[in-house]
Amino acid sequence: MYEKRDSLGLDQDQMKLLENTYKGFVRSGANLSEEDKGNAIRLDVYYSKASGKAYLQLFEYVPYKYEPCTKVYEYEIAKVGKLIK
Repeated sequence: MYEKRDSLGLDQDQMKLLENTYKGFVRSGANLSEEDKGNAIRLDVYYSKASGKAYLQLFEYVPYKYEPCTKVYEYEIAKVGKLIK
């Protein structure tokens, strides 16, 4: 459907919705090859300058979504400062 979007007669709002939905699927790994599925990992880093804490968690790609594969780790920002830019 995305490839045919120009011929669908969509208005501006419908086109934006289709494009955002498509981009969300791509970011979630929908375009990964079968070989690459299950091999991707992601590191999420959340931090608060007010508290001086950073929280890290690893996620593993399972078809169409990332699942947590570690617990959430808490660090002082000074120890993980190079990850935060």
